[in-house]
Amino acid sequence: AIGSTFSGWGGACLGTSSTCVVSVTGAQSVTAAFTGITPVPGAFRSLPTSRLLDTRVGVGAPAAAVAAGGMVALQVTGAGGVRVSGVSAVVLNVTVTAPTRAGFVTVYGAGITRPGASNLNFVAGQTVANLVIVPVGAGGKVDLYNGSGGTIQLVADVSGYYLAGTPTVAGAF
Repeated sequence: AIGSTFSGWGGACLGTSSTCVVSVTGAQSVTAAFTGITPVPGAFRSLPTSRLLDTRVGVGAPAAAVAAGGMVALQVTGAGGVRVSGVSAVVLNVTVTAPTRAGFVTVYGAGITRPGASNLNFVAGQTVANLVIVPVGAGGKVDLYNGSGGTIQLVADVSGYYLAGTPTVAGAF
């Protein structure tokens, strides 16, 4: 099982693969059977939080403020533990900081029309964060749009993702 540990030896299946690593210390007789993880469409996979974007220091985008009306295209698949393919949506904690004017940020799948609703609203000088679930768009990217008349800095941390496909179990996304 994912993250399982056993007396005298340890094993772990990490994140997005069905490959398990087993470490044994000392001379021991070990018999183990591992079954691959079967992806369930629509299932959520949590991840240790990983920073994918910080425009203040050049993580995930150039180290520069996002211009008024500007947009950052952020690669989410294959980053921070997110699978390279087979992902329908990601869970991001998005933070705006150092805004020079009031405005909003909208996060949406790359290659689709920007929705009319915002994910974060802010005033000048305010730092605001919000958890968003955003569909993954073209090329495994999401877009973050600065809907203000001034510049902003953006930070985004991933904490999980949803598997692509038609959900077949209750509670799937």
